[in-house]
Amino acid sequence: MSNQMSLMLYYSVFFISALFAHVIEKKDRLSGTKSICYFRNGIMKIYSKKMLLWFAMMFFPVYIATIRYGIGTDYTQYKVFFYRNSAINLSDLSSVALQPTEVISNVIYKIAYILFGDFQGYLFITSLITIWVAFVAMHYYSNEISFFVATFSYFCLCYAPSLNIIRQMMAVSVVFYGLRYITNKKLIKYLITILVATLFHTTAIFGVLFYFLRIKNDKNVKIRQIGMIIVCLSFPIFFGSIFELFTSLSLFRTYYGFFYSTDFGFLHVTDIVFRLPIAIVIIVFRKKLEARNEVNYFFELLFLMEFVSLMLTSYNKWLYRLMYYCIPGEIVLVSQFPQCVPLRDKQIVRIGVVFYYAAFFFLNNYVRGVDEIFPFVSIYMK
Repeated sequence: MSNQMSLMLYYSVFFISALFAHVIEKKDRLSGTKSICYFRNGIMKIYSKKMLLWFAMMFFPVYIATIRYGIGTDYTQYKVFFYRNSAINLSDLSSVALQPTEVISNVIYKIAYILFGDFQGYLFITSLITIWVAFVAMHYYSNEISFFVATFSYFCLCYAPSLNIIRQMMAVSVVFYGLRYITNKKLIKYLITILVATLFHTTAIFGVLFYFLRIKNDKNVKIRQIGMIIVCLSFPIFFGSIFELFTSLSLFRTYYGFFYSTDFGFLHVTDIVFRLPIAIVIIVFRKKLEARNEVNYFFELLFLMEFVSLMLTSYNKWLYRLMYYCIPGEIVLVSQFPQCVPLRDKQIVRIGVVFYYAAFFFLNNYVRGVDEIFPFVSIYMK
């Protein structure tokens, strides 16, 4: 498949899924509930149409991720991991895994081999987890956001990385899901979510910091806001020292060599330039966003940390990994842009955001070749 046809394939998958998300959003409003099931006389009933819509929304991106061949920078590495780990007992997985603490990721290798017997089964399970959990996370905010815009922007930002850094993007989806517990002030549930995410990829442990970005709305709120801004600016700056300490612990020592071999990265100019207009719009709409829901200030802080991390990737390449955990803040904010303008302009803004993220996907993945997803090749084409 040519690069041009591959680009159209990705755009088609993103747009079709986003359309189904839009239909689901409408169905939720008509039914008065976001749930796909309910109880009547003690018996669970399912909204069959909603269930079909959710299936349709996930089908194409999961299918494309499953049948790919050689797509994604780490494709071959994951294939080696799969066949190496699938041949041993579950009790021995921690001794041969890249990172013994990533229990769930290690178990998935074995489960995929038992159920499907080949690497495509592993790709199916991991892509299903990544996309389904991310959709559930975004759907939680569907009363506040445009589910259509959130879905399309998610794919443009995260689909290509999900074909590459598979374990981390599963962890990113789980952290995204857990952000609801920050806004609801449920520390224990959030820490449990971070623990689960860490069992997918160890770097998710840095998500613990996010809970402390929550601002208590009291007489000292301005001081707290300034303090949190300083934290968001400082954490990426001192990330190298923090990560060095983190990897020196015996539990996470397998990342120690990676830290020193990949300490210096490069400046992601495209990412920074692309996010500058987004940052400007967030600043312009800041009061409206916070008036709509005060928790948007938390998402603004996440976006600030994402932006600073991108600025400093030339200092430490691992900051790019940290940045992925901050992306949910950007998705939640930009998907509220249509709600921040008069009714007559909503459709224009919605289309503008979609085209803007489509342009980012084109520049980042088609032109720059990040994540190596072009041209698309399937197992039926090899």
